[in-house]
Amino acid sequence: MDLNHLPHSSGVYLMRDSAARIIYIGKAIDLKKRVGSYFQNRAIEPKTSALVSMVRHIDYIPTVSERECLILEQKLIRKIQPVFNTMWRDDKSYPFVKITFNEDYPRILITRRRKRDGGHYFGPYPYVSTIKKFLRSLWKTKFLPLRPCRYDFDRELVETPGGLEQSNPAQYRKVKSCMYLHTGECPAPCVKKTSHRDYLAIAKKADYLFNGSYKNLEGGLRDAMNQASAELRYENAAEIRNQLQALFHMSEKVTMKEVSPDSVTEQTFTSRGITELQEKLGLGAPPLRIE
Repeated sequence: MDLNHLPHSSGVYLMRDSAARIIYIGKAIDLKKRVGSYFQNRAIEPKTSALVSMVRHIDYIPTVSERECLILEQKLIRKIQPVFNTMWRDDKSYPFVKITFNEDYPRILITRRRKRDGGHYFGPYPYVSTIKKFLRSLWKTKFLPLRPCRYDFDRELVETPGGLEQSNPAQYRKVKSCMYLHTGECPAPCVKKTSHRDYLAIAKKADYLFNGSYKNLEGGLRDAMNQASAELRYENAAEIRNQLQALFHMSEKVTMKEVSPDSVTEQTFTSRGITELQEKLGLGAPPLRIE
């Protein structure tokens, strides 16, 4: 993170996400030290971690005094109402993504409570609808086909001679009626269609994704997209392309720029318009050019 051009002066900083939305506004007596503190390699609280993971650009406005800095921050927050300022003001509980590594056959869940139960938690994520769509897309394209069911079965029961059918007939009858088993959308480790080792490999791939190891996933997505295109499965190829765009935005570097208070309002209206257009057209990423 290059902070050399940030001034050692008081000011306000505005953090933006990949769609150029202002998601947090803060004040600082020393802009360089305060902004730099977000990107140090140290343990930070979950809400701050979620904020930092979404930041792609930082605008800053130097001020001549701490008092001017405080007034400007309050004015901009009232006008723009960034999502993270709202979250930290009312302590609203935003959801986490959980990979249930505390189970023999992990699942991906969205939960508002973080526990010390052996599961891996990521977030919190204020844009929960975006996360749900992203997870749904990854599952529908079979990139992360972890089981969606709530059935309670462990490895010992599944891998005994005869499997669930003999070790737990009641549970086996429930499994056999599962819609995802019959449609082939689930790898079905419960009936040994997938080995425990191969199933865990899928769960670890999900862990790579939410830990930020995007390079480990990009190649696999590109291969899957090219194969879908070659087989004329253009809808699947388009879904995978959207996943690649999401990965690109998640891995973008943070940039910084000095702005004026007046330009912040103008840029905010522009970015809101772009975001609304993206949502209405169902685009996977904000439009860069319109013809």
